[in-house]
Amino acid sequence: ALLVEIEDWQSLVSMLAQHAPRLLREGRYQTLSEWLRAVPEPWRDGNPWLAYFLGVCRLPFDFGEARGLFERAYEGFAREGAVEGEYLAWAGIADTFLYAWSDFKPADRWIEAFDHLRRRHPDFPSRDLETRVIAGIFGLLSFRKPQHPDLPSLAARLEALLLEDIDPVL
Repeated sequence: ALLVEIEDWQSLVSMLAQHAPRLLREGRYQTLSEWLRAVPEPWRDGNPWLAYFLGVCRLPFDFGEARGLFERAYEGFAREGAVEGEYLAWAGIADTFLYAWSDFKPADRWIEAFDHLRRRHPDFPSRDLETRVIAGIFGLLSFRKPQHPDLPSLAARLEALLLEDIDPVL
């Protein structure tokens, strides 16, 4: 609150980037959301992590808003070549379709984006992130393109990942 009051946006952005993952793990979505929204738009636009974290905060409450934030984050991470960020934002986008459980047609764009992302970055930054992403593409393909030829191999990979020592939340 003090950083907002004195308009020290650089320190606020740095603090948010450092503490956002912990705040999210603790379920403090509202607090983090308020702090992120306090950052002026030009500062937020220049940092894809802020859009990503705000997308995570909004996901339980507004799928459309969360998707827009994840899309902005994805584009920003792609410009920066931030592989982990690209995969996280893509998984967030997939989550918006799977949680909303309504119109999967717009997911076609993100199914194609997944293929492009995998070609550019074939190695996942972590096993937990691989699990999130494979679960996301498996879900999108299951409901949008159940005839997709990669679905059986994705199912096998997802099953193998779920049997490994991964974050229990996943």
